Amino acid sequence: MILTRKLQLKIIDVKNWSFLNELNNNVFKAYNDVVNTHYFSTLFKDRIALTDEEINSKTIKINKKLNNNKEKIKESKDDKEKIETLKKTQQKLYNTLRILNREVRDKAEEFFTTSDKNFGYQMLSRKFPEIPSTIRTCINADVYANFTKEINDIRSGKRAVRTYRKGVPIPFQLDKSKEIFVNKNDKIVFRWIKDIDFEIIFGRDKSSRQSEVEKIISGDYKMSDSKLQIKNRKIYLLLALNQPEDKLQLDKNVTIGVDLGIVFPAYVSTNSGIQHQRIGSIDDLFKLRMQIQKRRRRLQRDIKSTHGGKGRTKKLKALERLRQKERNYVRTYNHFVSKEIVTFAIQNKAATIIMEDLSGFGKNKEKGDIVLRNWSYFELQSMVEYKAKLKGIEVKKVDPKYSSQICSVCGEKGKRESQKDFLCFNKKCENFGKKILADYNAAWNIAKGGIKI
Repeated sequence: MILTRKLQLKIIDVKNWSFLNELNNNVFKAYNDVVNTHYFSTLFKDRIALTDEEINSKTIKINKKLNNNKEKIKESKDDKEKIETLKKTQQKLYNTLRILNREVRDKAEEFFTTSDKNFGYQMLSRKFPEIPSTIRTCINADVYANFTKEINDIRSGKRAVRTYRKGVPIPFQLDKSKEIFVNKNDKIVFRWIKDIDFEIIFGRDKSSRQSEVEKIISGDYKMSDSKLQIKNRKIYLLLALNQPEDKLQLDKNVTIGVDLGIVFPAYVSTNSGIQHQRIGSIDDLFKLRMQIQKRRRRLQRDIKSTHGGKGRTKKLKALERLRQKERNYVRTYNHFVSKEIVTFAIQNKAATIIMEDLSGFGKNKEKGDIVLRNWSYFELQSMVEYKAKLKGIEVKKVDPKYSSQICSVCGEKGKRESQKDFLCFNKKCENFGKKILADYNAAWNIAKGGIKI
């Protein structure tokens, strides 16, 4: 699995700073030029398709047939044989459209004397010859991959053409003929292009980054094409490493349910309900972040009353520091919670972790929902997914609806009396008349695969 690690670097020969600064000033311009080049190429092909009478008339006819075919499929309803025939016709029409698009691309390539993918690199070579070729290749490939994914959204108006700002990470390819990391005087040195050497600053190394780099040196892990970032006079290596998955002995019959709650950030339970655990404190997560946000709002009000000069600049810098502090805090907390969830799954030999699908949460201003609106739950779920995958654990998502309203023991409807307590109304249930921890009840229901009504 490919993971990215952020490592701070210290340049060994300060004479190389001028080259790095110039490169940093040119890379974001190169990114934007390549984007514009591909966008221009797309518009040029559209122009060919519209002005070539033969291609244009064929395209119009095919689109009309496709629309008619779709209407016929809707009208057919239960006639499976007719629908199957119509779908085959539809596929033939799409194939004809692809052939016409290929003709348009061929005409464009004939004019530009190169393919779409090479068009951007050709422009970079002429306009930015001072950028090393290994970086130009990565910039062009990076932009082309993103642009082809986004062009449909750009056409439909869902998004604008992507722009890049100064400080965008500098991509580079590995030189497999050279050593990338070298042990030198009890320090690990990173050797970059043009033989520029950096010392890696691990600091306290709370997340064991040094051991991961040492595993790359020993050959246990493999390094992939990575990026270098220069930000606020600091240099960072965004190290992409291929970490092999651990092969654990897991029980396919054991699943873990994760409830993202109001009383506790996360509550986990096995599908048997016997093993369960609360993770974190809502006070740690919520109150400190709200304090930071309150300070941010106060600073924003002060900035509005400041019309210029050093005072405004100073406050803007302070505002940015608060934003970064809040972001770092939430990210660190999500790392802690996700690690605890995966550890609980490993301890119980669970082959599957089941989480709530929280799409749409945070759109209302209910008292309970304010916590979820102030928590990057999508980031947390992403962290759980990649950490679980490294251990060979599958992650699934279920609809959280009714998980906090149904008794996890008898399956009958109960009541969440408060954010903390759940009551079961079934007199035959062993939980009747007892107050159960609501988050534990929900986590147990989720571990069973959610509520199906």
